[in-house]
Amino acid sequence: DYKVLTVPRPELWRRIEIRVDEMISQGWLQEVEGLKKKGITRGMPAMRAIGYGELFDVIEGKCSLEDAREQIIIRTRQYAKRQVTWMKKYS
Repeated sequence: DYKVLTVPRPELWRRIEIRVDEMISQGWLQEVEGLKKKGITRGMPAMRAIGYGELFDVIEGKCSLEDAREQIIIRTRQYAKRQVTWMKKYS
């Protein structure tokens, strides 16, 4: 029998927003700029992680940082929901 930790959804959404904001303020965009300068492209497997494609869009002028932030939050929420759904079968 397994015990699964759960967090109320509003709290989880709040934590996701805080974490995304922290990552951006700590230089996530600059990290992606540095990777791009080193020849890393958005098509590489590691760049499929949530946030990297969105930040490539910012660098390439396809969207604003605020729009990218919102998309990162949405994708992270969707991922968290899939994790919760998957873990329900173990609780």
